[in-house]
Amino acid sequence: MSTIQLAPSTLAYKFESPGKYGLANYVDANHDFSLLEFNAYKDQPYHLYPEFKHIQLRKLKNLKRRIMISHIRERLNYNSKILRAHAVFIDWLIQSEICTAQQIIYVVGCQDEFDFQDAYRQACHTENVFRHRIKVIAYPHFETDAVYRFYQGEINLANKNFDELQNFVKHDFLFLNAKIQKLNRLNLALRINNHNLLKYGIWSLNTSHEVQDLYPKVSHIISKYNFEQFYSKIPHSPDNIEYDGEADHYLGYPFDHTLYEKTKYSIVAETHVDNNDAFMITEKTARAIINKHPFIIASTPRFLEKLQSRGYETFGSLWPEEYDREFDNEKRMQMIADTVKFIYNNPIDWVRAYNISQNNYTRLQRRYDDAVKKLSQTL
Repeated sequence: MSTIQLAPSTLAYKFESPGKYGLANYVDANHDFSLLEFNAYKDQPYHLYPEFKHIQLRKLKNLKRRIMISHIRERLNYNSKILRAHAVFIDWLIQSEICTAQQIIYVVGCQDEFDFQDAYRQACHTENVFRHRIKVIAYPHFETDAVYRFYQGEINLANKNFDELQNFVKHDFLFLNAKIQKLNRLNLALRINNHNLLKYGIWSLNTSHEVQDLYPKVSHIISKYNFEQFYSKIPHSPDNIEYDGEADHYLGYPFDHTLYEKTKYSIVAETHVDNNDAFMITEKTARAIINKHPFIIASTPRFLEKLQSRGYETFGSLWPEEYDREFDNEKRMQMIADTVKFIYNNPIDWVRAYNISQNNYTRLQRRYDDAVKKLSQTL
């Protein structure tokens, strides 16, 4: 079992560390360690920050000790200031003979090894530093984190049987949103509203943005007068998730698990939605899966296809999923709204839907087990 020492002060945080999934122990600066971890989202190399001077670099001369850089909540592309700073930091560590390339581990949570290595290569080229052959570990962070939180007793999950689905579920869908300005949030909500179906679901949009800022984004869908009326009636978070107004970000946990018991399926507005955005599963999809909730996912094209490639099932046998293959963003949102209408107007085999959801829950657990095994063996 590894012992991890987090870099001082603002250079690392335990909640950003993948070590907890790998069953590592955390120690302070007064104890010996096998891994020294950096994980703060900094756009300058770590060694340029004042806190870095508190690290006992001489300990890294022992080849049994390693440095871990982790970035687990976002995908890093070649133009990322964070990745470019990390490339400079890695080169500095090695060129300064503080450690060897073999002592450095880079852990990513939202992309595979090949995607990261390509981005890292380009970041090194941009910064004009040598591309060192470091070890890269990739694991599905948000899926792993959802199961971990359940096992730690941090969250409760929906609990319902098929009889309840048939007789007692009062709402059609669950559609929770934070960053209202994203295409798959406000735009999609208005399209569902045009079908007069929002009233049948539990839904929310954060309204920290003003009408005059939002309306130009949706003027092709709704008149200004009608939008002002719509905006004035938007419900806020029904599960009282802690909201960081300054960062314009919902934390995602904890959540009210009874919302999944009160609804038949989720409309998941994922983080990425534009055609050029990368495929990424976040806590939004993971929450639906771990609560055994059928889903429609408003995200990037071919999201469902890539979800299937990871062993999950989707619901194309029960309702249309052609939206997943539409590359025009506006058309894709309209097709998703039309799918919501299809579900409302047609008999759905909900027992079959929840059998699929049970299989997805099992698959999520297996992916968690695989991730924990991978991290444990490496860290």
